[in-house]
Amino acid sequence: MAIAPTFEAWQAAARALLREGVPPSEATWRERTPDEPAPPDSEPAFFRVPRQFLDVARQVATHRDPGRWPLLYGVLWRLVHENRELLKQGADGDVRRLFAMAAESR
Repeated sequence: MAIAPTFEAWQAAARALLREGVPPSEATWRERTPDEPAPPDSEPAFFRVPRQFLDVARQVATHRDPGRWPLLYGVLWRLVHENRELLKQGADGDVRRLFAMAAESR
């Protein structure tokens, strides 16, 4: 998935992938170049996730690590499909990495 390096672009792409049922292991993320056209708008999809995730995801989106996009999608997938309380599990490796990136982005 080629996206602009913004939270909004990631969010739109992540919604489309969730709607299509694409697991994180099958999603490839990369930032598109400025001269590359944006992907066409897709039908909106809405999924309920904790507000805290959206707040943290906005911070992580500003991090420079290119691994932020797959990390965000992996955590989002798990929140939607596995455990809505995932962010409360501080021992989880993805959760620790997510919060560390958010802290580094402040």
